[in-house]
Amino acid sequence: MSNFRNLLKHSDIIRRNGDVIPRIAKDYFNLLVRRKNVLRKVDIAIIAGCNAKCAFCFATTLEDETGPYLSLDEVKRIITESIALGALTFEFLGGEPLMCKHLDDAIRFAKKSRAVVGVTTNGILLTEKRIRELEQTGLDVIQISLDSMDHKEHDVSRGVPGCYDKIMNAIELIKHTKIQLMLSTVATNENLQNRKLLDVIRFAEQLNVPITVNPASKAGAWRGKENILLTPENRKVFHDLVKTSHARWAGQINFLKEGCPCGKEIIYVTAYGEVIPCAFIQISYGNVRREPMADIWQRLQDHKLVSERTDTCIAALDPKFIQDYINPLDDEKHLPIFIHDHPYYKSGAGA
Repeated sequence: MSNFRNLLKHSDIIRRNGDVIPRIAKDYFNLLVRRKNVLRKVDIAIIAGCNAKCAFCFATTLEDETGPYLSLDEVKRIITESIALGALTFEFLGGEPLMCKHLDDAIRFAKKSRAVVGVTTNGILLTEKRIRELEQTGLDVIQISLDSMDHKEHDVSRGVPGCYDKIMNAIELIKHTKIQLMLSTVATNENLQNRKLLDVIRFAEQLNVPITVNPASKAGAWRGKENILLTPENRKVFHDLVKTSHARWAGQINFLKEGCPCGKEIIYVTAYGEVIPCAFIQISYGNVRREPMADIWQRLQDHKLVSERTDTCIAALDPKFIQDYINPLDDEKHLPIFIHDHPYYKSGAGA
């Protein structure tokens, strides 16, 4: 129950969403009394297209030029079925979610469904007008990706000149709304060694806003690149950083205790309906266009991936998981791959 205090860090959001409190209590009952994993958060890639050209984009291997994006009706069904499984929070991302024409309608539907709702964006389209429109939908959180406090480095990282300045302008605008600002960034061997990651974390601390730090993983544009994984020394630096600084990683805001939440509390739905444990574990457990979310969730719960508990990010920091589940994806032509077709699963070891 130690992680319950993490809810208090978001007390303002919870206070503004009072009708979610009974659902939080129900989720804890299912966890503690019924001993059942409960779906807490659903990340929905509402679009795969993007207006940036990030050299490390995780979503590049999740694009499907032959398939249509999720429709608004499909997104609504995902929200409804996920809430029935316990989901409290929905985050819309992409690609760049602000490019999706039905994003605002999806946010409104999720809010009417008594959920906390966020959007993760590169910040390029966050004009004053757009921020006000998002505020009117009832949006709770805008999370902006920030790679460096050096404006040139950030713009090069995103492949868009002026991106950094647009983010700084958006941050000032969001301060004057009811929307909670959050930041996210990526920990790499380079920015841990040169300590530039600390500059981004200190900036978030000065703003008094949460910042999520994701360790570099072999996904998307970084697929097959062993050298991007944190060295053993930098893994220790990362863990020390998220324990002692203003930063946090996704596994620190679980229901009960710190650990990888992928498939246990969080799922990711691609822009084409494939359900994967997280954006960096590109293994599908089913498609919401073909079967109910409840069936897919149960398939996840029945799999060894979920039954094995770990206190770290398995996609980026667990050598055995990377060897067994991530490395075999390096040569796959189409991702995500269905779990029953995964080489490790087919061998019988991962069943």
